[in-house]
Amino acid sequence: LVVQLHPRTTVVREPITRMGTRHLLIFRHGERIDRVDCRWTSTAPYDPPLSARGNQRLGHLQQHVASLELAFTAVVTSPFMRCVQTAHAVARMLQLPLLVEPGLGEPLL
Repeated sequence: LVVQLHPRTTVVREPITRMGTRHLLIFRHGERIDRVDCRWTSTAPYDPPLSARGNQRLGHLQQHVASLELAFTAVVTSPFMRCVQTAHAVARMLQLPLLVEPGLGEPLL
């Protein structure tokens, strides 16, 4: 069962097993700096961080996740800076480990 809670947040609920219901929360990173500041540049690999607005909106994401009142065991993220920044805010709020999974992103060129 997939539940769309918000345009950028999805919860996947698996059937109840001997271990109980498991939840997978999927959310997208915040706004990237290169989408709002055309002067922003980077050396290779190209990996833009969150914009100021993206960082400010992390509090909204934290509140949204907390309002779900679900138990999670870890936060997993791709290695991109903006994704790590977003996931770190949620992991810190939930007091959970943050696991960086290189297979979740395309290669940086």
